[in-house]
Amino acid sequence: MADPVIVKKYRITKNNGAKIMISVVRDDLLVGGTKQRGLYELLENDNNDTFVYGSPLNGYAMVAISYCASLLNKNAVIFIAGSVDSKSTRKSRKYGATINFVNGTLEEAQKQAMEYVASHKSATLVPFGGDSPEFNKILYKNLKKATKHIAEPFRIWIPVGSGTLAKVLMKLWPNAIIMPVRIGKNIWEDQFTPTDWERLGGRKRIDTLRVINDPKLPKIKGFEYQRFDEPAPVFPPWPSMKTYDAKVFQRILQFGQDGDYVWNVAP
Repeated sequence: MADPVIVKKYRITKNNGAKIMISVVRDDLLVGGTKQRGLYELLENDNNDTFVYGSPLNGYAMVAISYCASLLNKNAVIFIAGSVDSKSTRKSRKYGATINFVNGTLEEAQKQAMEYVASHKSATLVPFGGDSPEFNKILYKNLKKATKHIAEPFRIWIPVGSGTLAKVLMKLWPNAIIMPVRIGKNIWEDQFTPTDWERLGGRKRIDTLRVINDPKLPKIKGFEYQRFDEPAPVFPPWPSMKTYDAKVFQRILQFGQDGDYVWNVAP
């Protein structure tokens, strides 16, 4: 799971007409996306045979968990905040996952996942986004190997869900400027070290670059905010998950700079 990352260059035209060249890390070429690079080893090292996860309807971590579990002849049980299938649930089921719909919030889906684990001795709960010291350590180790052929970017755009990828990339590239585009639930200062929080730009940059329609925050006039399950209003020229990574592109069209990198997590 340490296959070298593939980086491709794209010339794009920003909203103001300026043309810039950006480099895109194409982890969408992996079946399970970037999370696959850490989850396979995490599941392999665990003696249990069933892995349980609470997920939003369009989350992609469920696909990575299901795919890695199938490779290891283990089981994936996913609790979904929703009531209808999505591309992610269909892909997860394709790899043998048991899909359980929860007619409620993400928190309720995660609660049911925890209750399932409490009543099944051979089950392990996968933290949201995989975010745990062990997972982050494995992902960092494998990404360090996978990126050794490329120089540290000056600036890199990333989608932010759980914040897991942000933590790992800041360790991997300690000098890169991070451009975090918040896709879903809020992220908080106590999730990060003080240094990492500062590198994310703190509350100001996180709120400025967000695309999620957060009713608690003021809106910038002229920008079309989206719900988590809504597709991006404009799509990048590379394959990207329309309800996740693709949403980064609209902010690049506003604030991107020549030479920027983009981490594309999932297909």
